[in-house]
Amino acid sequence: MFAIRGNNTNIGWQTNGPVVKLTDGGGQEGSYTPNRQLVSTNGLDWATISFALESPSGTYSYTGSNTLDFSNIVLLEIMVDTWNYAMQVDVDGLMANSTISR
Repeated sequence: MFAIRGNNTNIGWQTNGPVVKLTDGGGQEGSYTPNRQLVSTNGLDWATISFALESPSGTYSYTGSNTLDFSNIVLLEIMVDTWNYAMQVDVDGLMANSTISR
């Protein structure tokens, strides 16, 4: 779970975000992509992001390895994509449960 807000002076975000990508120690990757844009563009409004890694439904969809080792996650990426430049993204309160299994 985390909170995110964006300040984007361009025409908006290029893709739905934030995308959450996990990589395990063996190099297996999995990405969680929202089905709609969740990051604000005004720099003021925070969105709370929370979903079940084991079975995301509704807001997020999972793509990637079905053998991702949740007990050995070595990299977490929070990604947004804008047109051109001039954007700021703030992330706050990142929390993870260490008992995750898929």
